[in-house]
Amino acid sequence: MNNRDNSYDVLRWIALTGIILVHSKPIVFWEQIRNFDVPLMVLVSAVCFKLSGGGIFFNKEQIIEYYKKRFIRLVLPSWIFLTFYFVISFMVVGNVDLIKVITCYTLTTKWYLWIIRVLVVIAFLAPWLLRYTKPLSNKKLIAICIMGLLLGELLACLSDNYWYIIIVMFIPYIVYYCIGMNLYRFSSRSILLTGVILITIYSVVALYLYVKTGNYVPTQAFKYPPRLYYTSYALGISAILFVYRERIVFLLEKVHLLRFSSFVGSHTFWIYLWHIPIVDYMTNYCDSITTFFTVYSMTILIVYIQTILIKKMCNWIDSPVVYKNIKMIFLG
Repeated sequence: MNNRDNSYDVLRWIALTGIILVHSKPIVFWEQIRNFDVPLMVLVSAVCFKLSGGGIFFNKEQIIEYYKKRFIRLVLPSWIFLTFYFVISFMVVGNVDLIKVITCYTLTTKWYLWIIRVLVVIAFLAPWLLRYTKPLSNKKLIAICIMGLLLGELLACLSDNYWYIIIVMFIPYIVYYCIGMNLYRFSSRSILLTGVILITIYSVVALYLYVKTGNYVPTQAFKYPPRLYYTSYALGISAILFVYRERIVFLLEKVHLLRFSSFVGSHTFWIYLWHIPIVDYMTNYCDSITTFFTVYSMTILIVYIQTILIKKMCNWIDSPVVYKNIKMIFLG
């Protein structure tokens, strides 16, 4: 996209805020309210991929170049952060869990980096997902997405083996991505109606589970891997936010928060990475509210300083290739 659309940065800001909030261990009410954040992030990534013209590859060189950029933008920053994290951990604690190190660098961990694993795999599949969904009619696309979610629901019931779950988890997120990259086909009215239907489905299932168990069952219990109960709420809220994103931008502009939310939304990757050690430390010593606001403000400040330093450093770089790669790694 030549002109950056603030509305997509605002949606990323909302999603990232929800992720940091849940990692701050809030009460169940807030934990549930924000439980659409990762699917929303995936949907927005898919929309932006399509708007940027992604997926239109004509030869092997273009595909290799795309994969190289995805690696530089997603994997290298993660490895740089992990190196810093484990070196500091070793200096402070005196030892580091080797298994944790291996699973983190290979992105097979249960830890915070599971989200990055999902983003990396989907990013590498994205050109092919777009290529094979683009020729489909709307009805066929919807049918395939529904079948994909039903398949994920079925497979999720068959085993709780960790490696099995890692594989099955990709199915619903691939479906989310396919929906996101094809949202342009549908009118705002139809997207909003779909969102309302999904929220209704969620409400019916929530009521059923309440009657069955005697308690409200959060969708979080059906997140690993994502089941239909989780998906109906997450996609329902995401659809509604997507339709009203311009109005959200307007409101943020009125209260002078648009520049702030746009900055956060355009630097979500590094903010997410830097929040990890801070939230890990804070949750051991502080209440949820203190943890959230401290982590939120500190990580944004760190990334703001990082942005200034990297931009100044880039002014001294003569090589266009190095300049471009440094910006991709540290600025997103």
